[in-house]
Amino acid sequence: MTIALGIDFGDYIFIAADTRTVAYDRLGRIIHVKDDSQKIIRTRFGLVTGSGYLDLLDAIKSKLVEENSELHTDKILDIIKAEWTKCEDEEGHIPFKTRLIYTYSTTIKNISKLRLAYYDPDQGHVLGIVSEKNKPLIIFPSETKKEEIEPLTNFLEEKIKLFKEFENLSDSIQYHCEIIGTAIVQVQPNYPSISSLFQIGIHALEGWGISPIIDIKSPESVSIELTPLQQGNHT
Repeated sequence: MTIALGIDFGDYIFIAADTRTVAYDRLGRIIHVKDDSQKIIRTRFGLVTGSGYLDLLDAIKSKLVEENSELHTDKILDIIKAEWTKCEDEEGHIPFKTRLIYTYSTTIKNISKLRLAYYDPDQGHVLGIVSEKNKPLIIFPSETKKEEIEPLTNFLEEKIKLFKEFENLSDSIQYHCEIIGTAIVQVQPNYPSISSLFQIGIHALEGWGISPIIDIKSPESVSIELTPLQQGNHT
């Protein structure tokens, strides 16, 4: 499982995910843990991360990376549906609840805009767009108790600062990286399926980038080099 989140700051989008992948036996016991998994990937249209069934997530991510045609909502949904069907068991079930967070840019009235979006099968076979700025979109591990969700969400909402409160992008990234790291460290001991190590991804109009793996217990400056966008928009 994974804890993952995204925040749309308007001027840029911040996403984060812990780096643990876990293998289970048929009784649901953990038999293998890997703490250096790269869960944020870059596609032609933006950044993608998610939580749930690893084989399904990796298959969807790979297809999005390989896709060379114009990416639009229906195409992304087709990719998700096709890979989802391959992973279903005989009863049509996926072993773990699987959800996605992704970013993209679009053009509205000749003005480029950034978008934070998500896929949650509980809400149907649709792609949702996050309309609220400066609010965290959080994917919690499936085993998270309801009474634990609200305090963590409230903590992040209280700590998030507007982009205009910082002198530059680097300062905003550093601050929010520390806040996210603190939140992950707080919840990690309760969930063997997530790690205290994590990565962040940044999608801005001028480019995008993904951090190395971060250990918030060993503080150091987070540096992300933004690579210019390669091709057009997602529609």
